[in-house]
Amino acid sequence: MTQHARSILGSLGISFSQFSPHYLDFANGADALARGEIDAQLQCPVPNKVMTDLAERIAVRVLPYGPGQLDTVLKAIPYYRRTVMKPGAVRGLDADVSQIAVVNVLVTHARSAEETVHAVVRAIVSGAGKLGRINPLFAGLDDLFRPLRSEGPAALEFGGVALHAGALRAYREAGLLV
Repeated sequence: MTQHARSILGSLGISFSQFSPHYLDFANGADALARGEIDAQLQCPVPNKVMTDLAERIAVRVLPYGPGQLDTVLKAIPYYRRTVMKPGAVRGLDADVSQIAVVNVLVTHARSAEETVHAVVRAIVSGAGKLGRINPLFAGLDDLFRPLRSEGPAALEFGGVALHAGALRAYREAGLLV
């Protein structure tokens, strides 16, 4: 989360150095927030045990981005996407709040067998809905594939790393690429 904090704050023109002397890990940050020693904390994706426990101990509020800030962050950092925290994601959240989603990638060496990569990507794409029902962290996984339809492979080629041939084939077969 430290790197995400640096990236997000930096894209908004805020220096991380003004916060870094007060850096606390998740659990200690949650305890400090509960004690009233700090005013806010960046959290990892919800649901997570620390945030869920914190929301049970105290009333928490998910802070929205200010006008234009979310767009600024999304334009500056290509591996972030827009997401919406839904009511009930944490106790006390009673309205949709637009937030940042981090695109996590599964990487392989270019020499990996095309059939193996194809099978893995096909399983993830076809099982995205089920993954979301099994683990709420994967809810909305289908949404992350949507940009493939409009942007093509570049939507998931971060840092100039091309998609593996097996992944391309799986996305085409799923109708996500033409």
